[in-house]
Amino acid sequence: MAEELFIPKMGQTVEEVKIINWLVEDGVKVEMGAPVMEVETDKAIFTVEANAKGYLHKGPFEADQVVPVLTVIGIIGKQDDAFTLSAAQTVPSADDTTTTPQLAEKDGPESKPAELSAEQTGERIFVSPRARRVGREENVDPEQLTPTGGGGMRVVEQDVLDYLADRQKATPLAARMAAAEGVDLNAIQGTGPKGTVVKADVLKAVDGAAAPAPAAEVINRAPLSGVRGVIFDRMGASVHTTARVTLVTEADATEFVAAREALKESVGDSWGFTPGYNDLLALIVSRALREFPYMNARLSADGKTIEWLGHVNLGMAVDTERGLTVPVVPDADLKGLREFGACFRELV
Repeated sequence: MAEELFIPKMGQTVEEVKIINWLVEDGVKVEMGAPVMEVETDKAIFTVEANAKGYLHKGPFEADQVVPVLTVIGIIGKQDDAFTLSAAQTVPSADDTTTTPQLAEKDGPESKPAELSAEQTGERIFVSPRARRVGREENVDPEQLTPTGGGGMRVVEQDVLDYLADRQKATPLAARMAAAEGVDLNAIQGTGPKGTVVKADVLKAVDGAAAPAPAAEVINRAPLSGVRGVIFDRMGASVHTTARVTLVTEADATEFVAAREALKESVGDSWGFTPGYNDLLALIVSRALREFPYMNARLSADGKTIEWLGHVNLGMAVDTERGLTVPVVPDADLKGLREFGACFRELV
């Protein structure tokens, strides 16, 4: 009998995957564990392996197609077997709601209504191993949830997943802080990406509960226009079109400092300015972006497409009398140190 090949579960939060490509042709004989397909989740690319030995008969699934996990994508069996559309269904997950003999429902007047929780009946709450594992990973206490398995006496994995689906999204740190402070995440308005609750939101909620802040007194107003308006718009747009990452590391800059000192002595007079560390670092960044063009990218305005840019235009933040301004050096990667430094100083 042919074995169904399906997309395996790849974590508790992964509900669907995008097919990257098939690694074998239809009708080819495969060994158990052989890679047959590559798929992509929101975190990484994974390989789907053959779960049997035999001839692979692929289903109607192509590259770039998005399919739910546990979808049957093919069969592995005899050479003359064939995949049918009726097989293209999701495989039921492992039974997590099976009741123990002691908790089996009884017929007759002794049966407990399923809608009653263990707390209401005064009985002990039972938690399945899978529900307890998911709860531990997601910082949720399963014993505080209303059970639906075992006639309303057993917390199962789906109970935890349903709670997580309804719960306000939060970073792990924010969730731990909220639990420690006894703050309800659902009562917090998240300011992170897609409304995610972050650490600052929890701190604000804790401070607000302790002592409500008085309404701010506005003593002056000015229209947001001109340079300040442009800066506001572009900084806001950059949040949604680029990935902001801060990396802190250490490196031995002895030779870097020595090179800058040598330049200071040799070209300071003839160039009319002394190259600074910012000039050198900016040039290094510009040429690194040219060498690794995948880093010189952004999201499209609708957030659905990655756009690689053909020019390296480098912005340098400057503190001016009007506040923060960011002059942009065009085609910075194509300039030499002197040309870059002169251009930047002219813009400033």
